[in-house]
Amino acid sequence: MQSVARADFASDLLSSRLEELQQGWPPAVRLLLSADASIYDYHPYLFAPAFPGVEPRKVESLAVAARLFASFIFLSDEAIDGPAEAAFGPIAPLRSAAMQFEAYRLLNELFPAGSGFWPRFGGYLRDLAESCVIEAEFGSGRRPWRQFTEDVAKGVAIKKAAIAKASVTGLAELAGDAGPARILESAVDHYNVAHQLFDDLHDWKKDLRRGQPSLVLSRLLPDGGPFGADALSPEQVGGIARKLYYEGHATHVLRMSLVELGEADAALVGLPPILFGDAIAGLRRRCQDLEADISRIVAQNATRAKAQPTVQITTRVVAGRPWEGIAWTALDHTLAEWRRGFGEARHLMNFPWDQGFSGATEVQAGDVFQRSLLAETLCESKRLAGPELEPAVEHEITYLLGRMQTQPPGGWSYFPELPELPADADDLAQMIRLLCISDRRELVPGKCDPALLALLETGAHPDGSLETWILPAQLRLQSQQRQAHFVELAWGSGPDPEVMANLLHALHLYDATRFAAALERGLNFIEKTQAADGSWSSTWYHGPFYGVFVATRALAAARPSSRSLRPAIEFLRTSQLPDGGWGVGGDADALSTSLALLALSSAPPDIAQGADGDRASRARRWLEADHRAEGWGGCPFIKMDVGRASGGPVVTVLYSSRTITTAFVLRAALAWDLRDAGSAC
Repeated sequence: MQSVARADFASDLLSSRLEELQQGWPPAVRLLLSADASIYDYHPYLFAPAFPGVEPRKVESLAVAARLFASFIFLSDEAIDGPAEAAFGPIAPLRSAAMQFEAYRLLNELFPAGSGFWPRFGGYLRDLAESCVIEAEFGSGRRPWRQFTEDVAKGVAIKKAAIAKASVTGLAELAGDAGPARILESAVDHYNVAHQLFDDLHDWKKDLRRGQPSLVLSRLLPDGGPFGADALSPEQVGGIARKLYYEGHATHVLRMSLVELGEADAALVGLPPILFGDAIAGLRRRCQDLEADISRIVAQNATRAKAQPTVQITTRVVAGRPWEGIAWTALDHTLAEWRRGFGEARHLMNFPWDQGFSGATEVQAGDVFQRSLLAETLCESKRLAGPELEPAVEHEITYLLGRMQTQPPGGWSYFPELPELPADADDLAQMIRLLCISDRRELVPGKCDPALLALLETGAHPDGSLETWILPAQLRLQSQQRQAHFVELAWGSGPDPEVMANLLHALHLYDATRFAAALERGLNFIEKTQAADGSWSSTWYHGPFYGVFVATRALAAARPSSRSLRPAIEFLRTSQLPDGGWGVGGDADALSTSLALLALSSAPPDIAQGADGDRASRARRWLEADHRAEGWGGCPFIKMDVGRASGGPVVTVLYSSRTITTAFVLRAALAWDLRDAGSAC
């Protein structure tokens, strides 16, 4: 029902009435914070059946006013929590004024000055202001966090969202029937408490950085601070996270939410069916799923800790080469994360049911690509640390083979438990590479060939490129037909150069003779897609350096005479920053620097320059200075341009991980240590 409401009401409201209002304002003074649909797009419609007889046009006007006020409150909330200018630009106050003006104009048309609506509405605004003052007192330290009790948290949540009750009050006034209003307002209060608690749990890290009080944080940090982006180390934040999930605080807050939702449901007994009941049910399911997910992860980690082999490096051979120190440091961090199950590297992303996704939970976790990268890094590190790393490699490969898709033709999916996402060439390439470099090549035919051959047979294009998604061209199962639909709707079809380059290198490692024709055509495609500056664009990765790394790696291995290598290496030379690092947007970061170093290390002898060693040394010094207690910080790595496939507005979602960044630092150090060792021979 919620999705029906969104389609029937929200779309029309946003595209017609709101755009009409927008015409009177400069384009920069947008009346909505985003085009994303939310419950406030159609809020009065949640309750309208309880007030029959209200004219549809008046309900529509009330819905537009509710959406404008919701945007105003969200904007004000950001301004209070952290400067609005940083998030929304210097015109945020003008946008806020425009939202209020248009909302009040609509409400004034609906309710004359003497209407009973206005005293109630004024009370809601006063409640909102009071809740903001209370939060500010706790956030500033004027009141100790231990006083932010459950009762205080509930009171703040009710007052902070009080204006949502204006939908009920407005409908009652328009219908001339206040009978259902008191019951519905009680249900709204309970729902808002539950929603606030759920949001607090979801946003606890952001609130921690901002010093924003919540019941979640007051349980974890009864004495408050320190707060701020750099006030707590990742180790301290990790300790807070373990306390949150492993000592039952998260479960307690979720169960509080479920109790509130039960009260909201009970309040609706005796009323006609309304969409608000669906909203309650939807939030209940999200709470229950999150509670189950937390319980499952805690249990899995306990099992993993018992089953995980012990890996200790007992001997450290140091020959005094300049890259060894940073390599050992990065390896120590990587092993520490491995002992924790590489949990920090998991990519969590929301795939809402009301947008057509059908995962068992809305939040999906992906770690196949990440853990295959990390296992490959551990394999390469055996050159530094010896065979004592082999149990860790074996453990990771066993896990990854267990994540293979069971539906023919197999392969691996980035989010393995999301039914709408098919297996892909990038994950397949990673697994082929991992099995080859870990001396498990004999497993590749049985584990990887079915998906690989399906891709080569059905995903090939005349220009030598391949589709990223692995789907049969014909005789698709119903689940595969659904995946194909979502490829066109959400993921996007066609080749992705960086995925192609990764796969081509995997084919070269696996069997260059057997796949000679595919390699020839594919490498031609890679050369043709090189940009004028020598780089390659990436569909799924942030910045140019990952694309340059995988393309130069493939070309240097399978076609070392390629004319594309020289401009690619020259791009790296000219894009190095004065401080020695590489980065996107003018500032160096550890991930871009490591990827650039890896690409630079692959330069064939006829392209390599002696000055490249000096460039690498400057980059090493930058990386050494950028090192932190927990390793190297997370940098934007994987990107998803939501809306690209459908041709709508594009919102880029970025994934970063300090574990992945640190692993690439390790790989770069190993590559240059090997190069230096070879030069010294």
